[in-house]
Amino acid sequence: MLRLPVCPKCGHSCSWKEAFKMTFTGSNAFCPRCKSEIYFTWATIIVNAILGSTLPLLIMFGMSGAGQPLGRIIWFAGVYFTVYLLLMPYISTYKPDK
Repeated sequence: MLRLPVCPKCGHSCSWKEAFKMTFTGSNAFCPRCKSEIYFTWATIIVNAILGSTLPLLIMFGMSGAGQPLGRIIWFAGVYFTVYLLLMPYISTYKPDK
């Protein structure tokens, strides 16, 4: 199910390090092999918005409303974002140049 992104033009399967760099370079990235410009799909942008901001905020507000101590909420946030950053390259998909 989880796989690293593949360039839609040349079919190059990125390494985790290449995918991590491509994920955090901004709105567009370049394929390491063919140097063509590629963009995130809308599905990736929406999933990133949900997993990166909305879901953790809802969980943390729910934890604080349930009376969880602040240290536990901060610990949870750190673990969540660490796992999110490690898995981010696996859930990113790209489309070719416009």
